[in-house]
Amino acid sequence: MDLEEGKSYQGWTCGDCGKRLVFDNVPVGTSTRASERAQHWMKCGYCEAVDLYQMDQGSVEVYRGRKSELKEMQQIVKAYAAALEAPPDGVLRDVSTLPYPKGRIKQALITNIRLESHRETRDHLMSAYVALGDWQDTEHADPTTVITESTALLEQLRSLGL
Repeated sequence: MDLEEGKSYQGWTCGDCGKRLVFDNVPVGTSTRASERAQHWMKCGYCEAVDLYQMDQGSVEVYRGRKSELKEMQQIVKAYAAALEAPPDGVLRDVSTLPYPKGRIKQALITNIRLESHRETRDHLMSAYVALGDWQDTEHADPTTVITESTALLEQLRSLGL
């Protein structure tokens, strides 16, 4: 769905990446579609997580435009870069110390990689993407998890042609 700046859309927030999932164009002043009580499985277009959403529980927001989204993506990358600069406590970095959910950071990095024209900066962004594998749930992960996830992240970049 192509979003128009200034129009209101009903949607939900992805529980994995925190991005806004848009379901439908809603007239200004309408809160939700009360007649839709069904639950639907929806796939996030950003991180591809699938979750069950209650149709009458979405909120209505006005779309601010592409420039706002790009600025937000840049802010996410800057916050993640600051987290990368902090020295790790061990082999694993605690995922709870990330400034945003991993999926949200992935999307921001991919957006910035695609828009970046300088090869050196693109390489740094791609390295940062793969380094997301270093952040794990430290209570349940072991060092091999970092290698497995980092390899998967590298494959994701390759599959996107980056």
